[in-house]
Amino acid sequence: MSKRSMSMILAGLALFLTACGSQAPETNSPDDPSEGADVQAELPAWLDKFYNGSYEYLNSTIDPETGTAVTVMSGKRISSPYTEYVKVVEPGDSVWSEAYFHGDGDEIEAILNTEDGYVTQQTKRGYPYGYGEELEFTEPGKEQLGDVECDVYETEYTVDLAEEMNEDAGEEVISEPLTAVVTQKYYVDPGKDELIRVVTDLTDQTAKTEASVFMMSQGLSAEEALEKTSGDQLQELIEITAYDDDLSIEIPDV
Repeated sequence: MSKRSMSMILAGLALFLTACGSQAPETNSPDDPSEGADVQAELPAWLDKFYNGSYEYLNSTIDPETGTAVTVMSGKRISSPYTEYVKVVEPGDSVWSEAYFHGDGDEIEAILNTEDGYVTQQTKRGYPYGYGEELEFTEPGKEQLGDVECDVYETEYTVDLAEEMNEDAGEEVISEPLTAVVTQKYYVDPGKDELIRVVTDLTDQTAKTEASVFMMSQGLSAEEALEKTSGDQLQELIEITAYDDDLSIEIPDV
């Protein structure tokens, strides 16, 4: 396989992991119950089930201005031991058609099914947006979703992108403050006390992430870098189609 093909595959993998959300916070990892136990205990039951349960889902990135889906992926997720299967629904010309993720802790193995066969890659486990944050929810409103009248909770949190970039680089590559606000809506089926949809607005985080790249690559100030960003709006939509404690995922023998 050519270096260019491998680069395209890994770029596609990075896109999916970005859509999955952030990496695990140091104080709230299900693989280390001694850390973050108080935070986990305070989670609503429906959110704890989403973070730590097993279920099937659809994950879409949406242009909120047009309502058009940019990418759509179906998947299965087992939180412990962590195993995940993802299939690309759209776009049809993706460099990989399906992927498997598994491992202990935050360093995991990804197996991608490409037109040239399976490719393995070590990567970091992705977590849902909002995972590990001290979320404060508004009082629930009501919204009809199919035949379910959902309780809808809203929340937001702030991401310190400068700190994240500096930690990843192992040195100070961004010296100016650079934060982004992520807003979310959680749709809960009150009869089952289960989360069935999450809508996350990633517009601000996307712009600030673009800006951080310009700051590092071109030596721009935060103000200069933000002027160069695309301004694209972006939402992530996760729909949980079924919770299943007996869910199984067979990892290919590569």
